[in-house]
Amino acid sequence: LASAERPALVIGSQSLVNVRDAAPLADAVQALGVPTWLGGTARGLLGRRSDLQFRHKRSAALKEADLVIVAGFPFDFRLGYGRSISSRATLVAANLSRSEMRKNRHPEIAVHMHPGEFIEELARTAGGGLGPWSDWFETLRSREQARDEEIAQQAGSTSELVNPLQLFQ
Repeated sequence: LASAERPALVIGSQSLVNVRDAAPLADAVQALGVPTWLGGTARGLLGRRSDLQFRHKRSAALKEADLVIVAGFPFDFRLGYGRSISSRATLVAANLSRSEMRKNRHPEIAVHMHPGEFIEELARTAGGGLGPWSDWFETLRSREQARDEEIAQQAGSTSELVNPLQLFQ
């Protein structure tokens, strides 16, 4: 992680299994400072406006990342069965299920443990001062902003029917 130039963190539902207080996990993600995508019940973990959290263009980022940490998320259709992740990236997977962790894509580093606890331990072990990965964040934020603008433009179109994008915005 310390030597990564373009790291990415994907956190799924398993990271919150049997977790009564998500704050230590959220604090660990903040301490790592890695661009993060949330899925399933992990959505909302970092609040509404985290500088680390991205919602769009995950596949593009995973194709360019040199380190991808997948915590509690299966290599299923949502991650292109693992093919969304660059074959040149070091892939780390933490999962409660030994078989799910290796289904469709074999990680270089497989960690069979609670994914949330793995992230917390990684943050403790890595300490601070990682990153800042400024260029990488700039690339990701630029894509995020472009997609948000595209959505806002689509939400602005009017018709006699309800525009769901306009409704939700």
